[in-house]
Order: sequence, then C-alpha cells, then structure tokens
Amino acid sequence: MHTKEIGTDENQLKEKGAIYMSKIIRKRVSALLVSALMVASSVTVTSGSFFVEAAGSTVTIGKTLETSVPNPEDKDNPLNADKCTYMCKAATDAYTSFTDTKGKSPADICGDSITTLQFNLKSDQMVTDFSYYFGASDTKANGYWWGFEKTDSKGAIKCTPYAKEFSVVVELPSSVAKELTSNKNAKFQFQNCYTGLIDEEDQSTRTQDASIELVSITVNGTEDTSNGEKPWWIKVVDPTLPKGEENTGGLYYSSANGNGEISSVEQNGDTMTVKSLHSLKLDNLDIKLTPGDNCSEEYYASDAFKEKNNGVAYESESQIREAGLPLNSHKFTYGEFNFIPGATVASNAKVKSLSVTIKLDDESANVNRFMYGGGLNVKYKSLADTEYAKEQAGLKGGSGEGGVAKTVGYWYNDVGAETLAECTEAGVKWGNGEGDFKVGGGTDLAKQEMGSYFTVTWDVPEQVVDCETLAEKSQISFQLWYAALKGGKFVDCSIVSAALTYEESITFPYSGSASVKNAGTEMTGTAAEIPYADFGMKYEKTADVYAVQFDVTTDQEANQVLVGAGTTMLEKAGFPDNWFQSDDLFKNEGLNSTTPAMLYWEKSTAGNRPDSNDDTLADEAYKDASGTKTYTYMWIMPPSVAEGIRQEETGNLLNALNSVDTESEDAHLSFGVWYAGLGSKESSKYTINNVTVFYAADDKNNEKKLDMFEDTLEVQDSIDVVIGESETLTVNIPNCTGTMADRTVAGVAADKDDALKLVITGKNVGSSTLTVTTPGGQTKEVTVNVLPQQTTVTTTETTTTTTTSATTTTTEKITTTVGSTETTTTTEEVIIPLYGDVNCDSRVDITDAVMLNKAIAGVVTLGTRQQKANADCDGDGEIASNDAVALLKFLVSLVKQLPYAD
Repeated sequence: MHTKEIGTDENQLKEKGAIYMSKIIRKRVSALLVSALMVASSVTVTSGSFFVEAAGSTVTIGKTLETSVPNPEDKDNPLNADKCTYMCKAATDAYTSFTDTKGKSPADICGDSITTLQFNLKSDQMVTDFSYYFGASDTKANGYWWGFEKTDSKGAIKCTPYAKEFSVVVELPSSVAKELTSNKNAKFQFQNCYTGLIDEEDQSTRTQDASIELVSITVNGTEDTSNGEKPWWIKVVDPTLPKGEENTGGLYYSSANGNGEISSVEQNGDTMTVKSLHSLKLDNLDIKLTPGDNCSEEYYASDAFKEKNNGVAYESESQIREAGLPLNSHKFTYGEFNFIPGATVASNAKVKSLSVTIKLDDESANVNRFMYGGGLNVKYKSLADTEYAKEQAGLKGGSGEGGVAKTVGYWYNDVGAETLAECTEAGVKWGNGEGDFKVGGGTDLAKQEMGSYFTVTWDVPEQVVDCETLAEKSQISFQLWYAALKGGKFVDCSIVSAALTYEESITFPYSGSASVKNAGTEMTGTAAEIPYADFGMKYEKTADVYAVQFDVTTDQEANQVLVGAGTTMLEKAGFPDNWFQSDDLFKNEGLNSTTPAMLYWEKSTAGNRPDSNDDTLADEAYKDASGTKTYTYMWIMPPSVAEGIRQEETGNLLNALNSVDTESEDAHLSFGVWYAGLGSKESSKYTINNVTVFYAADDKNNEKKLDMFEDTLEVQDSIDVVIGESETLTVNIPNCTGTMADRTVAGVAADKDDALKLVITGKNVGSSTLTVTTPGGQTKEVTVNVLPQQTTVTTTETTTTTTTSATTTTTEKITTTVGSTETTTTTEEVIIPLYGDVNCDSRVDITDAVMLNKAIAGVVTLGTRQQKANADCDGDGEIASNDAVALLKFLVSLVKQLPYAD
C-alpha cells in the first residue's frame, strides 16, 4: 500500500494523496469478480525474490499472491495486505509495513529508462478471471500518487486469460516513470484483487478467491496476454438472462415460519378450526452432494453419459450412488420422515418447506455462495407439473415416477436461468392449461459468508402446494446447483440433518377453551405434567380435547427445539398404559425415527438479496443464526387420537371422534423438551407457560364416548345352545356387538330384525365366554354352553366305528383309516380370515393395531390359527411390519379393504 510521509508541509500533502488512494483501494478490494458458476480454491506456491538490475530485462519474483481479503474493522487495508500485494520499496517506514525488495528501490530493480511494466503470472489451473491493481509514486503536481483509480477503469482492472500462464502490461505515465527512476524513496505495488480458476480435467470444478504466482516482471515489456479465447466447454451464464420466481427460502429463514406466526384459531358458530405449522426432523444423515452439471440425475440418464459408460445409463438416484458416482441432489420420501397424512398427521396436511443442514469436512472452510433448488411429486398434468409441460414442447421431461420408462410428468422442478431460456425458446407453456403459473428459479445466496456448517431452506412455492401428492413413497428433492468457497476449493458437502415443515388443521365441535398459566420448570429431557382437572373445563360428563397450545421458554436462545406432548387415553382405545405420546408416533421400528420440532427462522430476504454479479459488493461477514427463548406450539391431536369433522367425497359429513381421557382421576397432559439449542450451545432447562386446551363438552355424537351417555348394560349371565342350532340373547341397549373368546365353540351375530338381540350358534361341544359390548363401550360377559346332539355308533363285522357329528359351512370332513378294521370321521375347522381382527373380537379397530404391533415386536404371541390368519393384513402369508402398516392405513381409511399390499 502507498505510504504516508510526515514531517513537512509537503509531506502532509503526500499524506492527503495516500488517504485518497486508500479509499479507492477499499472500493477496489471489494470489487471481487464472481461469475455465476464460481467455486473457491487456493494455489500453494513457494514465494521468494530474486533481482536483476537492468532496464529491459526480466526480474524474477516468485511470490504467491493471495486474493485480497477485506478487513471489516479497517476497510482501507486488506487483512492480508502483505500476502496479496507485491511491494517494491527500498525500506519500510511508519506507513509502509512491508517490502518485498529487501532494501532495493524501483530504480535499483528496473533501471532508469522505464515506460511499461509487464507482470508475468502463473497458476497450476486455468485462470478464467483475474482482477488486479497497480499503484505507484507520482510527482507533487499530481498528488504524489498514481493508480488505476485515475484511469478509465476507476479501480481494479478485470481480465479473462483462459490460460495457466499469462501477462498483464501496465503503461506508466511519464511523471510516474520519472519518479520511480529518480526518487530513491519511490515505490510501486501490484495486487491480486481476485483470481478465479477452473479444473481442466473435470471441466467443471471452479475455484474462487484463489492465489496466483507473480513469476517475474519484464521491464518495458509489451506482451499482454490477459484476455484469451474462452474454451467451448466453459459455460458462462449470462447475468442478463431472465430468472424464474425467486424462492423464499434461504439461510436460516423460510416464508413458512419466518414471521413467527405458526398457528391460528378461527371460530365459526359452534365449531372451531385450528391450524398449525409443525416440523419433523431427521438426524444422523450423511448424504454427499457434489455440485456440477455432470453430477445430475439428468446427466447420468443422458446419451452423452451412456456413450462414455459403455452404453449404460442410470435412471435413479440409488443406481447412481451404488455406482459410487458424485451426485448433486437427493430425494427424500415422505415415509422417511414418518409423514403419513391421515395416520401420523392430519389427512389435510400440506408440505410447506424442506430444510437441510449442510456440513463440510473442513471446519475452517467458509462457503460464500450457495445456489440450490428443489422439486417434489405433483398431480399428473396439474398446474405445477413442469416435466409434463416440457415434454409437450418437445423437450425431454423427467418422471416423478422414477425413470424414463415411466410416464413423463408427476413432478415439479425449479429451473435455472439457462434452462428457463431454453424452455422459453422451445415454447413451453407452464401451467398445462390449468391457469397462469410461474416456475421457480431456486435460491442464490451470494455475497455472504456462511461457514462450514449451516442450514438452508427450500420453500414449496405457493402455487405448487395445492398440487402436491403426499403418498408415503412420494418424494421431495433438494438440489445443489453451485457452491463457492472463500479462499479454498469447493468439492462437496454433506446433508447431516433434514426437517420437513408442514401445515395441518382440524375442525371440531367447540364449547370453549381453558388455560393454566404455569405448568412448571423442568430440566431438558424430563417432562412436565398438568392434570386436566387444573384447567377447570366446564362439562357434565365428558370434555373432548382436540388441540393444546402452550409456550416453551428455554434458559438461552435456541433456533431448534425438539418437543413431545402426551395425554391419557380411554382404556378401550387400546393404547399401552392408556397413554399416547406424540413423539412415539414418529418412531418406526427398524426404519427412520423423526422428532417433532419447532424451528425459528428469520424472515425471508427474497427480493432483496445481494446480486452475485455486483462487483462493488463485498462478502458480508459470517453471522451466527439467531434464535429466541420463547416458542408457541400448537399440538393438534393426531388421527389415531382424535379426528375432526370430515367431509366424504360424496359430501356427507362425518362426526368428530375423540378418545382423550380427561375425566378419570389421574387424567393429565405431559410436555417435554428433549433438545433446545443454537449452534454449539444447548439449553439445560425449560418452562411451560400459558397452556390452553380447546375442547367440546358432552358431545353425544362422539362415538368413542357414547358409554358415558348410555343406560347400564343388563344381560343374563349364561345361555345354553345345542350344537348346530341357534339361540337369541336379549340385551337392553340397541346395537350391541358380541365377541366369543373361542369362536370354534360358538359364533355370534346381530339379529337383523331386532337391534336388542344377538344370535348365538353352537359349533362344537364346550363352553366359552361371550363378551357383549355396547356402542358406548360398556361390556359384560356371558357364559355360552354348547350341548351335544345325539350320537350314533354302528358296529359291523369288520369292526368299523363311524362317529357322525354335525358340521357347518366352515368345516370339512377328514377321513383317517386306522389299521384295516376301523375308520374314524372327524371334523376340522376351515379358517376364514377376518383380516385385521387380531384379537378376534369380530371387529377391526385400534386395539387390533396395538396387539399386532406387540406381536411383531415379540411382546405377545398370537396363539390361535384364527389370530394368525387375521393378522396377515397384506396377504403374503407372513406376519411382519408390512401388516401393521396395511392395518393402520385401513383404520384411517387410506385403503378400503384388507388384505392390502402396497
């Protein structure tokens, strides 16, 4: 840098010149070239100096110049001034902190006849972009200093060498040349403001803010080779190209929950609708992402790759990763997040965003640009089916079904500027005739330092949300288009965690709300409890809680809080220990486990982000994610606990259902915070405040609690029935059901003509217990005795004994010959499955799902052939986790009949 001399009035004028120069330097240092596809790296070259004192000769330098790094505390001087600058001055002084010439002045180095200086530079990779500054001493009349700020460039000069070795020539004004040769205290400097490289081998990996070697200086040299011819294989995105709609997600922010309002309540007469945003977090991931056009699924499916790969193309992510090839994207299934509308979440749930946490292996690395997009499954030919739209215009569209052999479509994808231009030229009609549609252009986070560990979010565009398909195997994708590293070479990164944010709502009969101001303070990892009795809900027999809102306050700021909530359940609902825990719902034995999470994101900066092509902007210094101490969470009871008022496709309204126990002596709510943190800091304790329950009082339409409004069940203690015949059992409450403990002894069915009677049919001699259940859940046991019919034994000369027994349509005869003298005819029951009825109570409900899960886990044993047949819910002859999934889907009406195989 130019020094400021002191001691005389004349030198004070020199100081003013130096001050002016430093302001220009500040602008120059921040003027970093950033093309649309640059990634950072550095070149290591041993620096040194060797001097030849002769005009017109070449002076060997051998110094590696780093790209200049702005100093946020002193913007007039780069942090690495001595490493990014070659300084030629005889000696240091108060204002020139270093020199590379070891006591020699410019005259000693260059001689006494100078008109130009040719700087010869070299890198071990092709230099695509180079920005440099030159400044030197000038006469008093010219303010003591001349530099590029006084030329047409107004600062650093940019060039595009497209070579590993090249030269730049600086023509010196005569006054500067005279000062350098005649003034022993004169100086000049040459600075690397920016160097961008590209790897010629893979033709894609780029390096930003690289170092470059100043090999030598040719005095009076004239060979400037700083603007070379761009190779055909280097793609440069035209910054003037129109872009798609900017995504509202970004670094630690999302439009979905960036404004802090994640829930709402709306009363409409005697009903209430509660809406809330929730997130499911998937941890312990290690998914490698490598940016680059030749690292995409499209490339590996292309003819170009097929030709290079012995005629083999890859049509899916799994094939690409199994082959060990780098990939720039990853597709998550919703099942991986245990996100199943109608089962684990409300049937009307909609996905709003996908957040991923990115980690680089080098903890000291500093990412300063990150471009990404996203995609997901959508309805075929819908407004948002971008792949179908491209196919109709003659472009190759992708398949949301997974592979080119499948139907093109079913998929929405963000597009970059080049792809958008290609689609526009081809005449792609976005929207597929369903209306106006704006395709997304992804997110470009530029001019900001992010470090080596950060979280970014891709928001599902608003127009796309209503087109989503959310089956368990449907997918959502994160795509890394480009990334740059400050002072280093970006190669790849890993997704180490992911969070799926979704919106769900429930509408239910509403009587009122009740609140408890403080539920206590607990250590992270332990639970806080509140008895339902503390709320003072107003009801006569029962209160059905459908949603609970509460505040969580941590002892320090956090941007991620992992939570759990639980409630007591009716005994007849069949939950273990009559308890439901929200986080247990998202644990899949042997598969992924996800945790309900509250995320704090800042407001989106979409529409006001730094322009990556604005060379006047410096990178914004790294800033930690921000958080908050208080979160508000709205817990909506899941479908297995409660269902709101629903409308069938026919338009028929279904009543709300609720199995929450709020009435028993120990009925209570529980809340837990399993983790709360921001960066490396974790909270150790939390407080639950402002807990509000939203409920319906004495809802006689809630079938789960009808017993609370019924008369006491009355029925006889025992009944006799002859084998093969039927008897009727009278009850005092209509529409009761019956369950035989041993259905091989007797069967039971409702009387079609009388709602107060059950018909019992004898099957085999013996006794069994019949459980009579009312619609409200009351039960009583009746002993059923099946009596024998008269038996006949016939003796012949061959001593053959025949035993005859009555049979029904559910049995078959089996004849066994013993020796040569006796034939015995017996009966064996043919098992006719009632799929899903695992406990053999003649109905399929949540209790069967609980028992089946226990059987799969080995906690209980299915002891009868009938139980095993009923448990085979996917019909494959085996009892496994697939049967549990099929039964759960049947219970929440995702499938209409069993057996069902996905």
